[in-house]
Amino acid sequence: MKYPIMSNAVIDVTKPPYCADNTGKTDCTKILIQILDDILIHQVEELQKTYDKLVSMSNHLQEDAYIGIEGGRVEDGKLVITFAEHEPASRIIYFPKGTYLVHDTITYSLENLKQLWYSVPNYENNRNIHFIGEDKENTIIRLADASQGFGEGQEKPLISFVNHALYQKREDEYTNVAFMNTIEDITLDCGRNNPGAIGIKYVSSNCGRIENVNIRTEAGTCGIFVDNTTTQAVFTSIGIEGFDYGLDVERTAHLILDEIDVSKTKIAGIFTNSSSMLCNRILSGDIPAICFKPFDGQFIGRYYFTDSDITFANENPGHFLQFEAEASELRKQGIPKNQRSENPEDYAFVDDFGAKGDGVTDSTRAIQKAMNSGKSVILFGAGEYYIDGKIKIPKTVKTVDFMFCSLACGTRLVGGEYDAAFEVSEDSEELLFVENLSAWERLKGHMRLVKHAAKRDIVLSDIHLMCAALYFNCVSGSKVYLDNCFLTMGTYVRTAWIPGKEFVPAYCRILPYEFHGQQVYGRVVNPERADVAMLNDNSEILLDGFRTEGCGTALKAINGGSTRITMFNAGIGCKEAENPLFESYASNLSLSLAIAFGFDTETEYHIVITEEKNGVQKSLVWDELETDFGAHGKILENFKIEA
Repeated sequence: MKYPIMSNAVIDVTKPPYCADNTGKTDCTKILIQILDDILIHQVEELQKTYDKLVSMSNHLQEDAYIGIEGGRVEDGKLVITFAEHEPASRIIYFPKGTYLVHDTITYSLENLKQLWYSVPNYENNRNIHFIGEDKENTIIRLADASQGFGEGQEKPLISFVNHALYQKREDEYTNVAFMNTIEDITLDCGRNNPGAIGIKYVSSNCGRIENVNIRTEAGTCGIFVDNTTTQAVFTSIGIEGFDYGLDVERTAHLILDEIDVSKTKIAGIFTNSSSMLCNRILSGDIPAICFKPFDGQFIGRYYFTDSDITFANENPGHFLQFEAEASELRKQGIPKNQRSENPEDYAFVDDFGAKGDGVTDSTRAIQKAMNSGKSVILFGAGEYYIDGKIKIPKTVKTVDFMFCSLACGTRLVGGEYDAAFEVSEDSEELLFVENLSAWERLKGHMRLVKHAAKRDIVLSDIHLMCAALYFNCVSGSKVYLDNCFLTMGTYVRTAWIPGKEFVPAYCRILPYEFHGQQVYGRVVNPERADVAMLNDNSEILLDGFRTEGCGTALKAINGGSTRITMFNAGIGCKEAENPLFESYASNLSLSLAIAFGFDTETEYHIVITEEKNGVQKSLVWDELETDFGAHGKILENFKIEA
């Protein structure tokens, strides 16, 4: 991706103070590691500030204190800090065209990049790591030939999203907060005489992306190793050659593979176990596309293939395999790709209009000025933008790129004076892209990000929201694309104690997604916790990878809505909950492969599906499901409700 103008969210590795050489002559290893350390050290600093504040508030952990459900609290003398109260600014590590020579793994070296959560002290805070190249074909990170440590059997990565040097065993690596890690528009060359090389060691939690990437070598272990703590990600437009395997995937919750060329690998395209994976447009040539490996002696993965002629190295009846004879029109069309202008005259940087990412200055009017500037691409900067009103997106705007910034909401927005932070306000035949947002707990839950109030197709991609709804529409007739979107609406006092509150939601009951008369295609859609995660009101919806958590309803369909979900995963339910996991009233529902599970009997689900047809209502309960998934899980395959 080329940035015709720069925001302060972008670190150009070739510019001061780093001045990395892009001629391929001078080694850049230390510089690239230093950039990562300089970005991620702020995670350590902000987490320590949160720790110190909670200890002070609670009189050295003697009293309960609270600054946010995810931000941190003290309960019964114990700290629970999932994130810092103020998340540090995300940055994009940008590689202009050229060749960057390295001799070792590019990763952070920080050994203290860890949670201060008493119950899980080893979580790595390795999130919002973004490698973006200018041009895939001409932007190359190259490993020097015969580099030390990349010998036979070493399984050492060129790029790693976890501190590879800290861990001797894969099972020692763990994180649940590696949100929105991305690598795009770049070529990774593992060089010659590095037979133990891995291209990328990847980890993500809830959302992440690898897109438009080539990975090549003369000989190596695998192009991409997906760490076993990865929960959701999108891999698309990737070419891998020269490795034994294209991808080695271990125990992911949802992985979407689309347009993956592994035809020039040596043994098999994808080596995998115990994962939930949708494979679309896998080009494997003469080698097997998939090779399954056992996990604890069993083959227990869940796989959905849109290519019916996919080839296997060792098919096993223990797998849960689904095939689609003919892909649906929604999937055939795919997620539109943003072909944004490269003319700097088409760009507006909100800071140039007076906005500030300091988390304090009300930037509502300044952002609106940028929107009204007539420019087609609106860029945000590093930090947290405070807004306290509605910002309208006119038809002249084609891209709103938040550049992975955060947002904070004021009292008028949170209090309901405005029904959304951003409104698509004018009809247009031009696609609108809203992308690259990592907003945290200062949204406070009682608001929506986007109101769709016009006939205009929209793409919402790479969006991570803590405690806010993402979308609703009041004008029907548009196409909506969701690509790699995570949000949570908070939690409930029955699962998290809050001083001074009793049996009320910690944040709110606004629906994360509402679709009224729309056509929707989504891949990797993860609305974690809500009373109702998604409402389908007379809409056509296809979801490739849908995940929820908690005891709320995952999807409610009304008024003739039609919903098809290829892969669904729900966790941590409530056996005593009265609401069903799915509700379908005079509507169509198709579940190709659905899995629900709890940690114990109390967190199993109760009513799985309630349907109503011709005035007659019936329910399917947990104990009626015959296929078990572990001790406290159930699997539902090829389930259909036709209105």
